[in-house]
Amino acid sequence: MGIKYSSSESSSLIEAMNSNIEIANEITDRLSSGSDYLISVLESGKLQGAAYTAGKNLFSEIIIPSIKKLQSAIDDIQTELSSYKNADAVISGFGELDLDDLKTQKETREKQLAEVKSQIRENEKFLSLTGALITGKLGDHISKNNALHELEYHLQMGIDELKDKIEKLEWFVLQVSQYFSDSLQVLSLAIQGATQLNKIIVDNNGNYYVDGVDMTWFDKMKEQKIETHRLEKDISVTKKEKEEKLIVNDFTSVYGFDNETAKLLYQLQQSILEKAEINHWSKEKVIYEFNRLVASPVYAGKDGRTAWSGLGGTIKNNELEKKLKEEYGFSDSDLNLFMEGIIKQHESSTSNKDFAHEAIQLSTFSEQSWGDRDLSKLSGWKELGAHIVSTLSNSMRVGDIDVNTEKYESSFKGDVDSGRYDDTDFNSDLDAINIYDRIIKTKTSDNIFITQSNYNNEIVNNKVNRVNEFYQALGSGSQDNGRQTLEYLIDNDTIGGKYIKHGKRWDLLWQTDTQDHKKSKEDFYDYLKRGEVKNVGT
Repeated sequence: MGIKYSSSESSSLIEAMNSNIEIANEITDRLSSGSDYLISVLESGKLQGAAYTAGKNLFSEIIIPSIKKLQSAIDDIQTELSSYKNADAVISGFGELDLDDLKTQKETREKQLAEVKSQIRENEKFLSLTGALITGKLGDHISKNNALHELEYHLQMGIDELKDKIEKLEWFVLQVSQYFSDSLQVLSLAIQGATQLNKIIVDNNGNYYVDGVDMTWFDKMKEQKIETHRLEKDISVTKKEKEEKLIVNDFTSVYGFDNETAKLLYQLQQSILEKAEINHWSKEKVIYEFNRLVASPVYAGKDGRTAWSGLGGTIKNNELEKKLKEEYGFSDSDLNLFMEGIIKQHESSTSNKDFAHEAIQLSTFSEQSWGDRDLSKLSGWKELGAHIVSTLSNSMRVGDIDVNTEKYESSFKGDVDSGRYDDTDFNSDLDAINIYDRIIKTKTSDNIFITQSNYNNEIVNNKVNRVNEFYQALGSGSQDNGRQTLEYLIDNDTIGGKYIKHGKRWDLLWQTDTQDHKKSKEDFYDYLKRGEVKNVGT
């Protein structure tokens, strides 16, 4: 017989246990109070004699310790009943659950989903599309495909709901299986003891005898350890809930966002992931979409910045607000919270990481902006032109190989060249490169945003070294190669690098580094040296 759960039966159990605990507390309180009073009277000398002495010893050595053990067991049950209530609250809203049935439903829907995905693949094949075009049935073809995608979405949603129920039910069973067993053992032994106590013999000399009396219950009761299991309210149970807690905590503890803004950023991530599922986005596209949006209040603002729009896909405030409202369900209050929160974090002097600075790099690294512009507008052509110019001007020759350094010029190299930096900037530069490297290399289909939170957690706790991982990312897994690559990047300029250093002038290519430029390099190397000992800012 499989595992089944009934919220009504669970509620009845809670009610019955509450009532029984109340009665048990009343009994043990009376027994304890009476026993304590008896001992105090006997110790006062008011009652004397062999029988009283024997009674005192019997109570002190057996009865009172048993009562106190019994009270500890009841206290344990009461505490664990509170934990049971918290665990029950996780699944009670589902009403009736049957684990075997849930798993069967999940398996059936997964088979249906596989069939639908297969139909979609067949429908999207070139020959199928061409045939529809030739026969004049392109509209029907598109309509069928849209219907299949809609069905795919709903099947996936149903599977996710079933997964949620299964995870929570299995967790509930595992959790509550720990409760009550040790304390119930004490209660059982106490009941056994009650049947044996009246067999104890007391003599005229004030002694009591347990010869022929089964006192194993008392020894077992003394040895029985009581371990109280406590479960807090609002505990994260499912994988998704645990990820939400980790990501939200990352936003608040690492970047300094308030809890409300942190939850809004998480919700935006989830909305993007849902949209990605429907539209079959790559993980690069997911990275691009989220990070360009959160970078936009700083790197586009009210008027926009063509360079960052071209490289990272940032959009002006009015376009951003429209997109967040129409595509991601933001309210006016959400928009205000979003805009103000990101700008405030960027300008903060207390955080060791710049969220928007990281985001603009991550969106740029994704290289998704190439196909994300409206060429029917002049602004679209300007953005495309900016990206082309940036790509061409940020290339250098290494031996016989052309190497594009745009990624680095939009990151640490750009900060060094500009002379505008601090440890916070460098932290974000290295972290953006390391995070992107981790995301791209991961083979799992998990929530890609958890990668960033896990990385930040490891950095904060110095479980990994930011600088060493940076060298590995630069050197394709080799720190030595990474160091050499870095030195080459820092010591050699592209046209773009020279422009950042010296500005627009006719003799740009012939300009040499000033003392300020040399100091910027020294500061960066000093930062790296400090960071190899301990992650800067931790």
